[in-house]
Amino acid sequence: MSTPELKEKITKLINNMDDEELLHEIYKMASEDKGIYQLSAAQKLQMGKAKNEIKKGMFSAHEEVKKRTSEWLN
Repeated sequence: MSTPELKEKITKLINNMDDEELLHEIYKMASEDKGIYQLSAAQKLQMGKAKNEIKKGMFSAHEEVKKRTSEWLN
């Protein structure tokens, strides 16, 4: 889908939308500075926990996760 087509589809969706809260969220997302993303305190805490787990070797390689998922699904 081309950029002009995408813009037209988004515009149509927004024009038919009545959910004010969702419209505010869309506006906020579209108008934010794209250069810097601010993490919430909870997100920062989770990032710190994840970094500590990685340092302790408490993680699985992507291939191992794929293998376990495949086994689980079968």
